[in-house]
Amino acid sequence: MSDIFEKLLNGRKVNIRSEEFAPAIENIYWANAMCHRINFSEPDFKILKTLFDELFNGKLPASSMLIPPIHIYFPRHLFIGENVFVNHNSTFMAAG
Repeated sequence: MSDIFEKLLNGRKVNIRSEEFAPAIENIYWANAMCHRINFSEPDFKILKTLFDELFNGKLPASSMLIPPIHIYFPRHLFIGENVFVNHNSTFMAAG
């Protein structure tokens, strides 16, 4: 059986109340906590860069910038390319 994140990425049906979905719920809670840290951090781009690196697992290009507050679900599935600017109050849902 494939893992829940593969199923989400492939657009397959999932039961959010099943035990199989538990890792996805944990990822949502983790992402919410990270977004909270980002949204309530000092407006210092060095601090924000460190937090965004953790949120995106080091995959946010140095040429791109997000301005908090943000809300992101499933950041491991979100790809932000080079030279992207995302203004404040953005919400991303990247489940699949």
